[in-house]
Amino acid sequence: MLLRSLGFNPSDAIIQEIILKAKSRQSAKITQGFLDYPYFEEAFAEAFTLRSAEFNRHSEDDILSAFRAITPSNQESLEPQYLRKQLMETENGFSHEEVDNMIRTFKDKDTGLLWHDDIAEVLANDGLPLVL
Repeated sequence: MLLRSLGFNPSDAIIQEIILKAKSRQSAKITQGFLDYPYFEEAFAEAFTLRSAEFNRHSEDDILSAFRAITPSNQESLEPQYLRKQLMETENGFSHEEVDNMIRTFKDKDTGLLWHDDIAEVLANDGLPLVL
């Protein structure tokens, strides 16, 4: 959450790598379950320096293209169950909870559909106000 609030968008795998690296560098005397911030900061800086492209958000156009690629018949929206299937049946699939949250967040109250442009805008900006 901290990284995303700062405008970074690392994968969960990268976050876990950072945490493991930080834990390996800090003293075993540190309370289990907590990280000493300097060790986290050092591990984050190292990961960001070596893999900065993996921390960037995708643009709204890239996200729209991805949704269009999985949507049949050039529609501008998806049925929730179709998106659920697409997101959960991939190699790095989403969990039920993640998909439920996404559907709940983006499901249009009037049509029951998930509109590409609504999803892309939020994901590209992480829900933050657009800065022009």
